[in-house]
Amino acid sequence: MKKLSILFLLTIAAVGAINAQKIEKTEKVGSSLYEMVYNAKDDSLYVAAVGKRGEPSTANIYKLDPTTLAVTGTINVGEAPAFGLGLNRKTQTLYSSNTRSNSVHAIDLKTNKAVRTFDSGGKNAINVAIDIKGKRLFVAHQETGTLSVLTTDGKLLKSIETGAGALGVAYNPAKNQVYVSNRRGGTTSIIDAKTYTKLADLKTGTYPQTIAFDEKSGKVWVTNKAKSAPRPQPGQPAQPAPEDPTGNVVTLISPK
Repeated sequence: MKKLSILFLLTIAAVGAINAQKIEKTEKVGSSLYEMVYNAKDDSLYVAAVGKRGEPSTANIYKLDPTTLAVTGTINVGEAPAFGLGLNRKTQTLYSSNTRSNSVHAIDLKTNKAVRTFDSGGKNAINVAIDIKGKRLFVAHQETGTLSVLTTDGKLLKSIETGAGALGVAYNPAKNQVYVSNRRGGTTSIIDAKTYTKLADLKTGTYPQTIAFDEKSGKVWVTNKAKSAPRPQPGQPAQPAPEDPTGNVVTLISPK
């Protein structure tokens, strides 16, 4: 009985330790932060900071120590600030989608310098996903509602219409499929990455935003934002947000 009691207490202590997560550190980094990626090879975080308009010196990608969050390096991208980031772990090349300039930077992490900058193939390039084996980039464009397929050296292979406000993008190499959340269209598109044909447009809530997937099972999850309250008119009281049953939900998409 005593042994069972000790075992029980040890189990409770272990569970408590697992659940005892806490914020270790918070640090101010740059201005107008967007995407972030972790690079296991150099044990660093890379954070895109759009910076202040008219001040290209503030448009940087910051390299951070993942434990102290101290800035250990700065990659200035000037007039073409980075919004989305994608990392090719094999070549140690960081790709950024640059909304304001409709371009993509290819940055060599060995030198922390942009080795190529090329056209993204659409307007308002917001997020990027990488096919490491196939040496391809998938770039979502908000204004044109398109997905560009590019080689990693910048050649446009295909531009695919997905839906209004294309925002999130993810590539599943096991299924050879690309998923795109169309924020203003209220859909998520599934693209065959071999033929570049659209397999489905699925209703995934009011304003689909971000995408996650399980490479093995092929399951896909999509978050979305609800409708906001209308902006108050001068002299008028603020109005509540409208009822939105399809907003602020997570959608699970299962493979066939």
